Amino acid sequence: MARTTFYDDNKHRRYPFISTAAIESSPDAIHQIPDSVLLACGFTMHAYSGFIVGTHSVWLNRLSYDSGNLILEFASDAPGISGEPITFTVPRAAGESTIVFSEATGVGTNVISGGCTDQLLWMGFAVVGNTEDYVAWATANPYATVATQHTIEPGLIQSLDGSYVRSVNLANQKRVQTTDAPGAVRPYIVNAQCIQGPIRFLEGVNCRIDYDLGDNGLIFNAEVGAGAGETCVEIPVYIGEASPDGGSLLSGGPTCNETIKTINGVGGPRISMRGAPGGGIAVEKDLTNPHKINVTIIPGLLAGLP
Repeated sequence: MARTTFYDDNKHRRYPFISTAAIESSPDAIHQIPDSVLLACGFTMHAYSGFIVGTHSVWLNRLSYDSGNLILEFASDAPGISGEPITFTVPRAAGESTIVFSEATGVGTNVISGGCTDQLLWMGFAVVGNTEDYVAWATANPYATVATQHTIEPGLIQSLDGSYVRSVNLANQKRVQTTDAPGAVRPYIVNAQCIQGPIRFLEGVNCRIDYDLGDNGLIFNAEVGAGAGETCVEIPVYIGEASPDGGSLLSGGPTCNETIKTINGVGGPRISMRGAPGGGIAVEKDLTNPHKINVTIIPGLLAGLP
């Protein structure tokens, strides 16, 4: 917590606003907020703010009040929070140098997830000084303040954008199928969205998970026999996945033991089959399974065959 003398010093200087000769001599100086109104503030930008230090900024966008509260609104030009201001509410009866906290939540323009709402976008604190000076200025300037005159010192802003994960979405790319056309783009099948809280990853089939201390990240490696080991069956990439052509394989077609390689010692690549002339043996295509041929034998019609 800041010392009281620090707040006392801030009553007589532009801190926490940026102060330059250009600002002090600007024709808009009449819109400058009295030094005694805002004594301190600080902000933390979270994962989806899009805030880049040195590129984006934060400013006091509006001062207002009602019968019971002082209301401070701050805004930023960071792409993920440009439409998500943060608002502090200070009871008018609160003593000088009262610290208040607030946060802004929402979807944000940088969030790539469906239905994953109420992400913490940015948060902060503010310390209001002389309430009489506050009300007097807000009464005389009822509209939005001049952003360039009220930009917050960059040193009071901490950006965590891109430094951690707030939620996880799970998806698998649709597997290569026998029916895929050359150059076909396989879509992604989403299995889960907006997974939050403690998340544990398990090593699956032929998978090894490592931790990168340098980048503070997880590395998922493909390695034969690692994790859950190898498997002799196909693993569905999403619940309810089915073969594209009714075969046994999810990639399409029959398995090895469902394929006829020779008939009576006669091999492929092509084997011609036809029914008996008298009708005792019929060879027909199965109407429900494209990989099946029905051979029907009628003994009573076979007697006259040579």
